[in-house]
Amino acid sequence: MPALQQAGSGNVRPLVVWYWCGSKELLATLDPSVCVVTSGAEHKCHYINDENPRLSDLAAMYEKQLGCTFSQIMLVGFSAGCQGVRTQLLEGENPHGILVCDGVHSSNPAQNWQLDVWRKYLAGCGASFPLVKYGSWEGFYPGNFIRWTTTNIQPPTYAGTLETLNRVTGLELEPGPSKTNPTTTISNNATLLCYPGGTADDHIYQGTVILPKEHGLLAAQLGFAATGIEPPPPGTPSTPGTPSTPGTPSTPGTPSTPGTPSTPGTKPNLAGVGLVAAIIVFLIAREL
Repeated sequence: MPALQQAGSGNVRPLVVWYWCGSKELLATLDPSVCVVTSGAEHKCHYINDENPRLSDLAAMYEKQLGCTFSQIMLVGFSAGCQGVRTQLLEGENPHGILVCDGVHSSNPAQNWQLDVWRKYLAGCGASFPLVKYGSWEGFYPGNFIRWTTTNIQPPTYAGTLETLNRVTGLELEPGPSKTNPTTTISNNATLLCYPGGTADDHIYQGTVILPKEHGLLAAQLGFAATGIEPPPPGTPSTPGTPSTPGTPSTPGTPSTPGTPSTPGTKPNLAGVGLVAAIIVFLIAREL
């Protein structure tokens, strides 16, 4: 079952759901009022099951348990945990904010459902890219936020995170020159960050350094970050994209048509010392 990491406080409070991630560093970026839950344990985040229930069911369960109502919902996936986020979108869920950190992949050749699900959510963030048109997807609304990071890791049998991002958007993004200077493209409430590096160490860096940073920035954009964490100023990418002013988080919209879930794989737990072993599986044998 999902696990409660922080109950939060207040009759109305935000909810953050972590997939394949979780640490005191992430908690430190959130206001203490935020409820935090991990989901998709036991290598089961890429389809709906007892370990990874549908988001609306998970929210209802914890609202009843805690005696509260959730205002905004933020989903966070690292590495294979991004499949947990994708699974919820395929089920028609529409969270207010999403952070996907170096884990959105597609098969070779890509299947449409693997790409369209992200295009729908990007459109709901007001993004406009060659293959993403704001307002073109029924049921998704401006006001959502997404922060999406990639590296230049080249998996042997499927598309890496940078290639998949380019497939989704129709852009031809390249990695930035350094870990402190990613190629950054902003379109309304969508922020795309392309980092250099093609090794397991680069992926670990995403999980230990970039994930907490972006976690705090997304929470700030949604209005429930810890004191002292400010939202990023609009329109200041390191490599110019299409900046504009962020909007107001939306009310969850009408569910989209679910896609076809991927074949279950075998994924390790990314907590603590298991991270290095997880990277090996990520690079060599992770299923889509």
